[in-house]
Amino acid sequence: MKPKLFIILLLLIVVPAIFLSVMAARALYDWDTILQKRLQAQAYTAACNVKDRADVALQGELEEIISTIKAVHARGSDSRQISKAAKELELSSKLVKEVYVFMNPWDFLYPLGAKRSVEQERVLLTLRDRIATAPSPAESLYFNIDDSSYCFGLVSMQGVYAGYEVVADELFDILQAALKKSADELIIYAEGDDLLIMPDKQVNIVGAQHITIEDPFGKEDKPPYETVIAYVKLQAPFENIVIKAKIRDEARLRKIATSRRSVYGWVILLLVFGITAGVIIVWRSAVLEIKKARVRSTYVAGISHDLRTPLASMQMLTETLLGGKITDSKKQQKFLETIFRESERLSQLVERVLFFVRYGQGALVFKLEPVDVSSLINEAVDIMGDRLCMSGKPHSYSDGGSKSTDLIYEHDFKLTDTSTVRIGVNIEKDLPLAQLDLAAITQVILNLLDNAVKYSSTVTEQARQTKIDLQVRLCSKRIICFKKEWLIIDILDYGIGIEKRSHKKIFERFYRSPRAVDHNVSGVGLGLSLCKHIVKAHGGKITVVSKLNEGSTFSIHLPVLRS
Repeated sequence: MKPKLFIILLLLIVVPAIFLSVMAARALYDWDTILQKRLQAQAYTAACNVKDRADVALQGELEEIISTIKAVHARGSDSRQISKAAKELELSSKLVKEVYVFMNPWDFLYPLGAKRSVEQERVLLTLRDRIATAPSPAESLYFNIDDSSYCFGLVSMQGVYAGYEVVADELFDILQAALKKSADELIIYAEGDDLLIMPDKQVNIVGAQHITIEDPFGKEDKPPYETVIAYVKLQAPFENIVIKAKIRDEARLRKIATSRRSVYGWVILLLVFGITAGVIIVWRSAVLEIKKARVRSTYVAGISHDLRTPLASMQMLTETLLGGKITDSKKQQKFLETIFRESERLSQLVERVLFFVRYGQGALVFKLEPVDVSSLINEAVDIMGDRLCMSGKPHSYSDGGSKSTDLIYEHDFKLTDTSTVRIGVNIEKDLPLAQLDLAAITQVILNLLDNAVKYSSTVTEQARQTKIDLQVRLCSKRIICFKKEWLIIDILDYGIGIEKRSHKKIFERFYRSPRAVDHNVSGVGLGLSLCKHIVKAHGGKITVVSKLNEGSTFSIHLPVLRS
């Protein structure tokens, strides 16, 4: 692959994949922190909602009292009207224990009476002290006296204040109702100096713990209700009550966070793996296509050279005959025979080119018809003999006769005085017909025979003889409850053999076994691929069994035609 293409591939795919992986790893590393902040925000929002419910209740009662007293005071009513309005307010609200109306600095407008309780006197003194110490006329005053809480607000600029004593138990009931609406993952509760209000109960405790915000994914051995992740205080006079938020089940939430982080991590790893695998596959495919293109180019160049050779030979011999330079009739006959053989060779080369083009385009079309396989084998062997003797002397033929019920005979093709090819044929008798394309299957057998001749040899001291066996048999195989019959054509040679790791690869286009290259056997690695394609198109299959230096057996399985 060109360096420029490699750099483009690196910039467009590999670098973004690495960047994505680093960013994803960083996000996973910070996942606990992100989840902690999200839980804290959720807990703070839930605590604020509870606080708002209590604050609205307190402030709403105070505003109602102020507006009522302001209306009575604006009419110039006497103390009896103020007392009447105050008593109505006390009866209408469960949160109000007692209403107070005070005119600074004099005295209460309500409740009236020459004799006040000690508690009322303390409220009076506290009001005067708070108003006196305020930098300006205070619109709101909140304070506590022992276990009692008070809320006051300014009614008029003449120094009239109205307020009430809060019923604490009623406020706690409001808090408890608001706490029940807390989130499923959280426990929201209220805690004071000697008070603990849970969503489902209210208990008094002694001594409140110091309030802190802790890591929800810290230690795992903490007891329940200890890890506070958010808190907020109520408004005065209940600022000593804090609304706290804690995780309901830390172990389960931690497990969910860990599981989710693991899932995200695996997704990222699979994504990176997929991108990497895709790059590798594309890379390998590109390299393979480039190699195939080079092999095709080599094949076309070789075919071009092979085409020019017989053409040049035929042209030279024809010019010699036409020029009248050869007058001997025997030489003329020999020249004509050479021209005929060269034309046959040229025809075969053209046929190979056509097969190559049609196969590469997936345009091979087969015409299926019932065929006698015995006749097909005999014809293929005869054609092979003609091809073998084109470069040597005419062959001699001997019939070995039949044995048992099978048809057994041999062909001896004499190439030179010391080189022969012997093809032994063994065909079972009474074989059924097969639905075949006669020309295509003949081409398959010729390709296998040609390979057998090229890759097999037995060398003696005096002569070189190549031995090939061709067998045709009927085989039945049962698949579950179905019986399948096959016509099997075995072509055996006793040559160099094929290494085991190449048994499947030899049927790939343009693949050549390393042993074929080492022994300088000609070819471009297209013949076996073409054979496999043709046999598969007939509903059959082709297999190979081979051992190094012991030869190879190619078996063609063809389905039987039964009426």
